[in-house]
Amino acid sequence: MNGTKRDTETARQIYQDLLDRIARAYETNDFEDYARMIRIPHHISSYGPPVQLDTKADLRALFDNVRTHFANLEVTDYVRTCLSARFVKDDQIIGMHETRILIKTRTLEEPYPVQSRLRFHDDAWWVCESDNAVEPERGFGRVLKKTRVDRGAAPVQQHSNIGATRSPLIKGEVSND
Repeated sequence: MNGTKRDTETARQIYQDLLDRIARAYETNDFEDYARMIRIPHHISSYGPPVQLDTKADLRALFDNVRTHFANLEVTDYVRTCLSARFVKDDQIIGMHETRILIKTRTLEEPYPVQSRLRFHDDAWWVCESDNAVEPERGFGRVLKKTRVDRGAAPVQQHSNIGATRSPLIKGEVSND
């Protein structure tokens, strides 16, 4: 990280690069690449109960649930665009992005904002936590709910800090279990 500028443009480039690589990992079913970008433990919040991922198996469950969700809906594009990002410490970036899920040219659901915290660790940038402005019964909110149920999680208090068909996007086998 020595020599890396700590300006807003650099923060935005780092943030957008991570968003693009995560989307590519989903598209190509590359869990190992995905696991090199999402730091465990990982906290995900929304308007529903939060999800805490503590193990690689937890992360795998989320990854598989997202891919299954995309395949079942025949998602063709998963577009996440950085809206803002800034360094809050030399090794941390807080950013905001918009998520759009498309089937061809049709937006599947209302685009929603996500705030994420990135940390530089082991010579790489990692997503450490995300706060998604999604309802628990819609889209990604349902994926989070399923991930909690799959893990046998007990109900927790809701909070938010922000206020098998194969799809053309998904390559490889998808399980509906």
